Amino acid sequence: MMNDIKITMLGTTSAGKTCYMIAMYAKMSEGVKGFTLGTTDPDKDIHLSDMWEKLESETGDSRWPRPTGEESQSYQFDFSYGFKRLMRFDWLDYRGGALRDDSSKKDVQDLTEQLLKSSCVFLCVSGEFLKEGANPQVVKKARIDRMNNPFMQKLTDSGRVVPVVIVITKYDLCSHRSKEQVLKDIRQLFNPLFAKGEGWPVMICPVTLGEGLANDINSGLINPHQVHLPLIFAIYSEYLQNTLNKQNEVETVYQTTQDLEQELQEARSRGWLTILIDDFKGRDPVGNVRGKLKQANQKLAQHSAEFEKLATRLHLLMQELDTEAVSIYLDGEELRMEK
Repeated sequence: MMNDIKITMLGTTSAGKTCYMIAMYAKMSEGVKGFTLGTTDPDKDIHLSDMWEKLESETGDSRWPRPTGEESQSYQFDFSYGFKRLMRFDWLDYRGGALRDDSSKKDVQDLTEQLLKSSCVFLCVSGEFLKEGANPQVVKKARIDRMNNPFMQKLTDSGRVVPVVIVITKYDLCSHRSKEQVLKDIRQLFNPLFAKGEGWPVMICPVTLGEGLANDINSGLINPHQVHLPLIFAIYSEYLQNTLNKQNEVETVYQTTQDLEQELQEARSRGWLTILIDDFKGRDPVGNVRGKLKQANQKLAQHSAEFEKLATRLHLLMQELDTEAVSIYLDGEELRMEK
């Protein structure tokens, strides 16, 4: 099992953070290519499922969850493949007002602490702010200035560069614009994340709970699109790093086996006088090296099997990151995922 990680989502009040989490959980609970999501707390599973059922079955303003109160809600999720737990991650659902509060407030401190420990950050921007294009009013209303500084600045100051997902929630509200126009606005609003040479891996992902909600928010059909992809990207990024680390381990152990093979060959080619002296002193260079080589080969087989398993799951996650639905960047350059 891989190490536990933390995911933090930044966004202002009414950006749709809670609704997004509920939809994401519902989608991943069903399973995607064998991958599933579950809470470690059965009561929170029931709570999230009830909120999702209310969204789907009810109409009117009451279908929507109330804004997050003064107390932030924390969730712990298990990410599994074939119902075998692979990774556990923490998710903090905080009130959007924390983006405007001063640093002395407890929820701001909790958010900052979570952010600095995060393996991936979701930056949440509502489609309602992208209806007519980016401008200074959008920056203020969506609190993008606060997301960039101090929060993302604090992460940078800590010496960490982590994967970032810019989640465009309520995409149905700006879907009348071309994808290229919206992407251009996002790159402008969060331009430091697209600075060349700074190493930020960034995914821009539009999500919606239903295309018809733009015209009828209280009785429109709930039919979520792409809500699972930000999480898939976060897990993919962690898997990619672990796969690369495991590959390095395989290469290191392989080199050790090659060195021991050479050492064994040299031990076998000793002169007769050296063999007599070694026998007299009870030394067995050939046997010692052969034992080390056996252990190294066993370790190589283990690491190679672990690498193959990681690479297989990494490929499955990569397949789900459809570049037609999302845009992925590194150092400001758009990448193409090879399927």
